[in-house]
Amino acid sequence: MKKLNKFISLFAAAALLVLLPGTNKLTAAAEEPTTYYIRSIDDEWRFQAGSAWDDTVAHRELYYMNEQIKDGDVVIVDGSVANDPITVNVRLSNLTVKSSDALVFTAKGYDQCFILDNNIAAINGDVKNAYVYGISRCNFNSNVTNLEVIGSGSDLNNLNATVAVVGTVSHLKATDSGDNGVYFEYYDFPAGKFHMENGTLKTSEKDYSKTPSAQTTAPAKPANPQQPAHTEQPSAGTPSSDYDDVPKTGESNIILWLTAAAAVCLMGRFALKKAR
Repeated sequence: MKKLNKFISLFAAAALLVLLPGTNKLTAAAEEPTTYYIRSIDDEWRFQAGSAWDDTVAHRELYYMNEQIKDGDVVIVDGSVANDPITVNVRLSNLTVKSSDALVFTAKGYDQCFILDNNIAAINGDVKNAYVYGISRCNFNSNVTNLEVIGSGSDLNNLNATVAVVGTVSHLKATDSGDNGVYFEYYDFPAGKFHMENGTLKTSEKDYSKTPSAQTTAPAKPANPQQPAHTEQPSAGTPSSDYDDVPKTGESNIILWLTAAAAVCLMGRFALKKAR
């Protein structure tokens, strides 16, 4: 009888804990990416949090940005500082080079990398989806999964970017900025073989394929293609839907069952007391 009495007491206490405010709630939220806007001020890199530079807001050295930046964040670079590369020890969801003529940027990797028109940059770290616009010149010093070179006009003569890749390129697409479709599309460039000069592919035909292999049949595409970060709120980074499957408060009847069980157990406890 003592063991039964102890069991009933413990079960009642556990059930009553369920009824305490806040103990029956499960909250989950995906952390939003932060956008960092990096700009050259008086020949020094400075940053602000946000997708546009605000001259009325204070700015700080990159040291402070590197203390808080995390995987999945967005970086916009606007300007040049001679002999001063930028390094972040995270994987970015989006790097947008808005304006620079001497940028060297290093990260653990990139989901999307946009080199906007009339820029010069060297990018260190594997890139999943890279976009090079207009007459820009860019070196990718690691692997690129999907590389899209985008012309500034409506005919092939307006495809003028210069691009070299030290690593491999799984998929190349050359397009224009209008609606005239794809100029050409090639696959499976070995490491160190991709070279485009002023819009003309210089790679030997023996070093790429004109048809996709099994690995490149369905090249990965970004969630929001051709949307550099500076044009709107972070384009590469939507809240994860993984949390949609987490039960919300009120989606289960377990609370009601435990409440009823607690009531029964308490009644049983009182009955045992009277019986002794």
